[in-house]
Amino acid sequence: MRFYAGAFYREPTARLDSETPLDPHTIMIVRPQANSYRVDSEVTRLGTKMLTTAEQFWAMPEPLDKRIELVNGYVVELLPLTAQQGLIVGNVCRALDDHVKRSDLGLVFTSGLGFVLGREPDSVRMTHASYISWDSFPEGSVPEWFVEGPPLIAVQVVGPYDRATDLEERVSHFLRAGTQQMWILWPRSGEVEIWTGDGVERRLGPNDPLDGEAVLPGFRVPVTDLFKIPQRPSDL
Repeated sequence: MRFYAGAFYREPTARLDSETPLDPHTIMIVRPQANSYRVDSEVTRLGTKMLTTAEQFWAMPEPLDKRIELVNGYVVELLPLTAQQGLIVGNVCRALDDHVKRSDLGLVFTSGLGFVLGREPDSVRMTHASYISWDSFPEGSVPEWFVEGPPLIAVQVVGPYDRATDLEERVSHFLRAGTQQMWILWPRSGEVEIWTGDGVERRLGPNDPLDGEAVLPGFRVPVTDLFKIPQRPSDL
């Protein structure tokens, strides 16, 4: 079994009161490194670590050169996407979006959207691509905030420096929150792993089709199409 994720964090020990002013310059941010992490700073109150809520995370100034998410009350920094990861994410989003728009099933998002996966402690996590049905927006409009709850389908594209134990935790977090399918794309082998909420895993090879089954009826795409990387024309 192979897994990864680009975030490193520690388990929470206390929660920040909603009335407590949040100083974004002293909030704890955990930065990924080769085989470890380092902590910039820790906020303490009455001798305990304070955790960040989703609302406080939303109000934080967005770092210009970082991708961050909130995991069990801690702000963590994610590894950036590589160029190949970005192209593969684009392939997945186009394939999903073409089908979803054709049948008006919902919305497809690329990397950057925050999903509130838990409360007390709060978690706001991202995935490289996602599908959300219109049922997730009962009021009829897309919120000007994070999405409360998980996507139906979440997609991660494995990068060269990603770690197995961290992806295992990420997949587990999304599935526990209610994601029905998690697609893990492995660029080096051209394979796709599909994980479901009941713990079932399937692996598809380059010659297999990927379909949405009951989660996204009618969706079907050759796995090899998801890994196509454009090449510079020889006449340029």
